[in-house]
Amino acid sequence: MVIYLDLLWGLNFFLDFLILLIVSYTLRRGVTLRRVILGSLVGSLTTFLVFFKLSNLFLNIFKILYGGLIVIVTFNLGSKKYFWNNLTYFYMSSILLGGFMYFLNNNFNKSYSLNINYLLVILLSPIILYLYYKQNKEIKTKYQFYYEITITFRNDEVIKTKAFLDTGNTLKDPYAHKPIILLSKKLLPKDIHIHSPIIVPYDALNHHSLLTVIKPKYIKINDVVMNKYLVGLSEEDFGFDGVSCILNKEMLKENL
Repeated sequence: MVIYLDLLWGLNFFLDFLILLIVSYTLRRGVTLRRVILGSLVGSLTTFLVFFKLSNLFLNIFKILYGGLIVIVTFNLGSKKYFWNNLTYFYMSSILLGGFMYFLNNNFNKSYSLNINYLLVILLSPIILYLYYKQNKEIKTKYQFYYEITITFRNDEVIKTKAFLDTGNTLKDPYAHKPIILLSKKLLPKDIHIHSPIIVPYDALNHHSLLTVIKPKYIKINDVVMNKYLVGLSEEDFGFDGVSCILNKEMLKENL
């Protein structure tokens, strides 16, 4: 079998460069292009393993450990969390690109020459990784406003649910001017006693209505206990990603 070592090395370097660049942008590491190139050069050295007769088990273990070296060379070691985040995203991107290359090999290897296959990888790999980066960025942006919230009522009834921080929710009661979060009424236990409810005018998307508002004993998000918020019992089902509670814009000040 003829091995085009220069072509294989160049492809490995190119793919490692793309992967490390995507990791840097995704995690906002801000490393210099020189460090990414250096990490890619270190990664491309695995090309020369083709000259050694190694078992698949040893080869896989070696590549896993070697991936850690590539990440350290590119991003430095840093803290444990910093290192593991870098390594995780490095392997996630590698697996994504590896699956794409496997697909190309299975579907086009018999139809096109070796050079055409390499050309397809070079042209399409940046697109695949860019789409991955863009989708991952959108997910991170979306889910940074999701929280697990615990609401404890005055009779010590507790509700735990998923909440979304909506910067458009600026609802306050007209009397004490306390911010109001919205909770789907269907989550309330049937036997719960609503103590001293307040009726507040409420503008929904398509209609004007009255909202029943109660004062909880406290609410807790990310181990932060909050006492100044009221809970409005909404008849609406918020209906996205299992969210049953809409947080108030004022909560941005709580460093959530």
